[in-house]
Parts: sequence; C-alpha cells; structure tokens
Amino acid sequence: MSDYYWPRSCITNLHKLFITQIWYSIHQDDDCCCIKYTNILDEEPPQEHTFVPTFYMDHIKRFFWRHYLVITLYEYYEEKKLPEYMQSFLPYLLKVIVHMDNVIESIIRPCQAIARSEMKNHRFRAFDDYVITEYIIGRHDPDIMDDYRD
Repeated sequence: MSDYYWPRSCITNLHKLFITQIWYSIHQDDDCCCIKYTNILDEEPPQEHTFVPTFYMDHIKRFFWRHYLVITLYEYYEEKKLPEYMQSFLPYLLKVIVHMDNVIESIIRPCQAIARSEMKNHRFRAFDDYVITEYIIGRHDPDIMDDYRD
C-alpha cells in the first residue's frame, strides 16, 4: 500500500520551501494529459511539462487540489498560536505535504523517460497505490497502514 513515500526523516523549512514554490496544473492535450509545473519564485519562470495517460486526469486534478489545500492549511495555521492539544497538527500536515510531493515526483520523473506515443496505456504503480489507499483507508501514515495490515 501507499506509505512507501511517507517521510521518515526530519523535514526542514528549506525542504518545505522547495515544495511550495512549485506550482502544478494538468490539462487535456490530444491523446494524453499534460502536467505543467513552474517554479513560482523565479523572476521569469520557465514552464516545464510532462505527459500522463488521460485516464489519470480526474485523479490527478483531485490530488493537486488536495495538495494545495493542505499547503494552504499549513501556511494558515503556521502563523497562528495553536493550543497545546493541537501542537502535533502542524508537523503532521508537513509530513502530508512531503508525502504528496514524493508521490507527485514518482509520477513526473518516470514520465520524462517515456515516449509520448507509449504513454496512452502506461500505468504508474505508485500513483495507483496512492489512489487505492486513499479510497480504502483514507490516510497514508505508517501507523495507520500498520494497523490496516494487521
């Protein structure tokens, strides 16, 4: 299942900054979908892209929506003085952000090596596992995954 990309080490502010400065979008493009990604902190940001099979489009749209929702929540609550009982909330949200970024990278990096003509029926095991885990369990942290496996 999909706790493989869950962060195991300490997450730094620099790591968070690198993740939040990249903006992703997905668009239909003939026989495939095009994921565009831009570094929003560059003065003249180049827009990179890669292609994914069309059948992933709705799932990836929802994934990006959730990714940006979690980032927005983190940035909002990072500014607030949280009560003691909520102190573990921010580190957990940050782990979710890193996990989702790891899943995004597990899609984008392999796509760059696949010819567009071969993309139409290609499957991404990591993203398939993410979607299945999301549907069945609803979370991806190792403690929940261990409970589910037991």
